[in-house]
Parts: sequence; C-alpha cells; structure tokens
Amino acid sequence: MLARAKAAGIGHVVVIGESVAGSERAVALARGAAGRSATAGVHPHEASSWSDEVRERVRELLGHDPNRLEAVRKEGTPVLPGLFEQP
Repeated sequence: MLARAKAAGIGHVVVIGESVAGSERAVALARGAAGRSATAGVHPHEASSWSDEVRERVRELLGHDPNRLEAVRKEGTPVLPGLFEQP
C-alpha cells in the first residue's frame, strides 16, 4: 500500500495507532522512514481498555521520536485527565 501511495504522488503518510498494539505498530512503521509519521493513543470505542499501564505505554511511545509523532488524540475526543501531567 505504501508503494502504491508513493507511486500516486503521495509524499507523506500518517500511520494511525488506535490501540496500544496499533500505536506500537504505527511508531515502528514510521521509525526511520522518510515521509511517514505516526499517531499514538486509544480510540474512544476502546476506552474500556484504558489503564495506568496503557497510559504509561502511550507516554513511552510519545517520547520515542517527537519529530515522527503527529497526534495523541483525534479532534473532538476529550483529553484524558492526567495524561500530560508531569510526575
């Protein structure tokens, strides 16, 4: 799919992470690749999976490569309380 996008003239692709596993895959796909960046987070439909462990893993992914991370949430979804609080 990425090869087809490039052939069609698309210069940048944002890989969406909708869960912890999806966010890990998105970051891995964007890592070291020109023209790719990622999002990390949990889709609101999966909010029941949210936990302290999930929050910490998303924080770890956010610190991975700030130049490759495009978004932490989708527009229109609430910011989860305490996500950006410093320890």
